[in-house]
Amino acid sequence: MSTSELFDTFEANPKDVRAFDALVRALIDADDREGLEAIYDHLPEWIEDAASSPLMRVLMQKARGCEDGALADWLHYRNGVSLWRHFSESQRAESCFRKIEGQAPEPELVREFYVGFYTAQKNWRRLEQFLTDSERGPGEEPLAVKRTLGRLADEHGQPERAVTFWQAVHQEEPQDRDANEALGRLYPKVGKWHSMVDLLKERLARVPDEDETARFALFDEIIRIYKDELRAPSKVISAWQSVLEFAPGNRRALDALLAEYEEMNRWPDAVRVLKLTIDTTDDVSEKIALHRRIATLMLDTFSNAAEAIVHLEAILSLDPSDPQANATLRETYETRRDWFRFATVREREIDQMADPGARHAAVIELASLATDRVRQLEVPIRLWRQVLEADGDHPEALEALEDLYERAKSYGELVTILERRFDAAAEVDPALAERLALLYASKLDDSDQAERWWRVLLEATPDHRKA
Repeated sequence: MSTSELFDTFEANPKDVRAFDALVRALIDADDREGLEAIYDHLPEWIEDAASSPLMRVLMQKARGCEDGALADWLHYRNGVSLWRHFSESQRAESCFRKIEGQAPEPELVREFYVGFYTAQKNWRRLEQFLTDSERGPGEEPLAVKRTLGRLADEHGQPERAVTFWQAVHQEEPQDRDANEALGRLYPKVGKWHSMVDLLKERLARVPDEDETARFALFDEIIRIYKDELRAPSKVISAWQSVLEFAPGNRRALDALLAEYEEMNRWPDAVRVLKLTIDTTDDVSEKIALHRRIATLMLDTFSNAAEAIVHLEAILSLDPSDPQANATLRETYETRRDWFRFATVREREIDQMADPGARHAAVIELASLATDRVRQLEVPIRLWRQVLEADGDHPEALEALEDLYERAKSYGELVTILERRFDAAAEVDPALAERLALLYASKLDDSDQAERWWRVLLEATPDHRKA
């Protein structure tokens, strides 16, 4: 019976397994692949359930029993395609494809099957073995396979595995754009923040020095990761310090470093950053504010009055009328009992007073303090002279200056004060006249003035033996 007759017989009764067996055997014996193709094309019409179908069993048995290697491979291939494409029997299809010993009739179709099959199972190791196998698989280049597996793992919700494959590509080709983009997207997804930082640093190393915008963008992301994801403040600080290496004096970096140091109570470092910031700004009000912060830290945190004074004085060199700096400096000098500098600051404050009466009273108070506590005599002398400029007969000023001029051996100024006292007295003071005569004679070598005062003394006390 011819194959066409056998085909007609089976088609008349598609459940006749013996007729089907005879038909398939005849087609195999004749190596009639066109006829076999017709059978495979009609299988979906004849079979409802491939798992229990006797027809499918016949085809698989014939493939296993075929002695012609090429034909056997073709039969295994067609069985596999039918089970996969028509009946969604992937597991049984794979057992058919696995039996192919030579080259599959359509390698790309087999590749498509195995990619889908192993991907569905998330069996990446087996898929990698198949894709790189030059005998049973397509024998693809290993790095290309890693790319394929990276994309597939990512698409099928396995970012950790995708990372592994893309890392392999990146290791071989560090500048590969696809690997860089994939890892940059996947590392945050799987929480590999250290690896993400390393990737950003690699990108940073490739940015030209003159492209500050790109460098800042990368540093921003590195710092964000250190701060928000890794909670590593020391790394944040190191990153900002790196910014200052390529952009010295960058204000944003300095402000950020200052905030980090303050948060960590690293006050010496905070002061160092404040000093650097002072050097970067030309704004006087900002310089004053920065000096003030340092001075406050030095007083409150370090109890370092000497360093605080440096910055308070710096403020006053920029704005001598700054009331807060003057007050703090005055209090600091008072605490240190540095009365000379205390008087200097207080004088500056007094100069800013608008009320003449209050200013005069403050000068008198300061002059009294300076007389008792300031060793540099020119200070109280200057202050008492200011008092006399406002009140020429001020008795305390005259008395104090008399003593101060004598201690300073300023005899010319001393006799001036004594003469003012003499003139202000209600009656002649013989002792004062005698003292003036002696000063002019012995200290100023002025015989005319000495004689004048001796005469004044004689007029007051005619029997004065020395006169």
